[in-house]
Parts: sequence; structure tokens; C-alpha cells
Amino acid sequence: DELHHSPADEHLKNMCVTCHLGNPKRETGPITNESRGGGCLACHLNYNEADSSLSHLTIDRKNHPDYLKNHPSIDLKVGNNHCFGCHNRSGRISTNYEGWHETLLNPDELPTKHSYRIIDQTRVFTYIQDDVHHKLKMDCIDCHNSYELMGDDTRYAHQEQQVDIACADCHRNKADRTVTYAQLDQESALIAGLRYANIANRVFLTTEKRNKALINTEVRNDTMWMHGKNRDTVYVLRPPNAVCTYGKAHHEVSCNACHSAWAPSCIGCHNAYDENEPGYDMVKNLEKQGSWVEFVGEYNAGLPVLGIRKTASGQEIIPVVPGMVLTIDLASYTKDQHDSLLFKRLFAPAAPHTTAAKGRSCVSCH
Repeated sequence: DELHHSPADEHLKNMCVTCHLGNPKRETGPITNESRGGGCLACHLNYNEADSSLSHLTIDRKNHPDYLKNHPSIDLKVGNNHCFGCHNRSGRISTNYEGWHETLLNPDELPTKHSYRIIDQTRVFTYIQDDVHHKLKMDCIDCHNSYELMGDDTRYAHQEQQVDIACADCHRNKADRTVTYAQLDQESALIAGLRYANIANRVFLTTEKRNKALINTEVRNDTMWMHGKNRDTVYVLRPPNAVCTYGKAHHEVSCNACHSAWAPSCIGCHNAYDENEPGYDMVKNLEKQGSWVEFVGEYNAGLPVLGIRKTASGQEIIPVVPGMVLTIDLASYTKDQHDSLLFKRLFAPAAPHTTAAKGRSCVSCH
């Protein structure tokens, strides 16, 4: 337990860390929308109908030996439901991807003539527009690779830095970065071999950022293809529109800046520590007295604001959302009246996962 007892540490314990994979899975059963953490099981555990019907029997194994007849699978079939439990919060990329935007409605307030979805029994979402890749029935792992999800032996300060893939890795004008099966690293070769047969002669595309093989891609007959990892679907990888790459007018504009149809934003968060509020320590998985409490102003959805991210290699125009429009009442936690309100108005880089084939208009930026 590296977290201690500062206001920030307690905030993490009360609000955040349950999604992290180090949080153990303590209950028998399949991964659902409400699952959090679970280590390897969070992604690789799959139940079939027979497994699920007998899962409750594992509680009393001595008197119900039938549990031995069925066992859930630990496999490579990582579906979107495995991602959803953790990624339907914060940036909400799982709900965004499917086209759902959170509201402040209560379940008993729903109009009858609209498309709504209830998550976690209390959170009400309304449908806006799903990602073009979701329309094509692509899974999260069709894009994201094992090194992003399980690590590449590097400890990154920010989660986004671990992301390796980019739109241009698949949507490019020519297959200029490739490797053969014989050139695959050990991890990629093992996973590719388990997923696909007869790939000894296959040529794979690689990522530009870290030169990792995209094991579900293929270069064949001067055409680039993508194979679905969980289903027998093959997609032609189309090059970007000429306007995206012509000249240098937009060479600093990211693909997401133009092609994100919408992004969620939360306005007016207020955090206060209430010593009488029943709380939960998500590190120790114990109930406790006293907790940070969040109050939300409103949820919005629309074209994302654009910001400039500067790095040592240059600058890039990217989507950003209000990442911290936040007031923390320090005095309510420390009991020191000399501590004042801590106010922050910061924007966070965003990958909305609401890609549209048609980019935003010139007028929306200029």
C-alpha cells in the first residue's frame, strides 16, 4: 500500500483505485458492466451458459461437487464487455464508443419516446452517435495491442503515454513499415500463433511510435487488411482522404481533432470531505467512516475543444476536455481554518472514441 493519509491519497482510496487491475476479483462469476479490477481475469475470464448456471455452486464445493463439471475459460477472447466495467467512467471511452452519453436524469424520470440506457442501476445514458468502428462491429482489441494493455517494461507517468497505436498506423497511403512473421518479437509471435493459423508467410504492419507489429493486419497484393480478433471479419484498410495529408496546412492537426464527432464534459464538480459520510477504502476493500464526496453540476456533449500539446519533438493540435474544473475544500478535511479552497481550471488531453468518417467543418475551428 503506497498510498498514505494525505487528502489526495484519501481521495484516490475513496474514488479511484477500484478500477486498477491490482484490485482482486473476490466473487465468482462472469465479468459484467459492474466489474472492477481482477488482474488477468478482468480481461481473460469467459463463462459460457453452463459455467454461469453453476457458478453459484462454487461457494459450497464440499456439498456440490458438480462445479467440477464446468469451468470458465481463460483465453484470448477479450470482448468489449471486459473493457466496459472500468472504462464507462471518467473519460467514458467505452460508453462513448457505443454512442452513449451520461445524463443527470434519474431512472424514474425517463421519457418514453427516446433511447436511454441505465448502467449500474442508477446512471442514465442517452444515445448520441456511436464510433464508426463500432458501427463496423470492431472490438477494442482490434486496435489496441498487448503491450498497451499489459505493459512493455516501461513505467509511464501518464496512462496516455502507454498507448502505442495511432489512426495513421492503419490508415496510411502505403505499407512502408512492415515485419514478417519471422521478425516478430516473442510475445507478438505467441499471440499471433494462438489467434491465427497459416501465418508463416504473412507480412504485418507496424506502429510508427514503437514499431510494434499489428498482428491482426496483413499486406497482400498491394492492399492492407485487418482481421477481426474475435470474429471472422476482414476489413480493407483505407488510406486517409487527400485533404488530410496534402500540404502542410494541417500537419500539426491530429486525426482525432477533426474526426471526433463529440466528447463528454463534466462541469461544476465540487469535492468536500465529510467525516460523517460512510466511505470505502478501495485499496483495503473495507468500509470506513468519513469520505470524500463529489457533487456534479452538469454533463455536456458536443464537438471537443481543441488544445495544443507541446513536446520535445514539436506540437500537435488535439481534442481536450475540462479535466479539472475542481474546487477542493481543504479545511473540511484538515480542520485547519487557515486552509482555503483549492481551485483548479485545467484541460486534459482526450481520445473521445467517437470517430466519424466525415471530419468537422472548417467553420467549427476557424
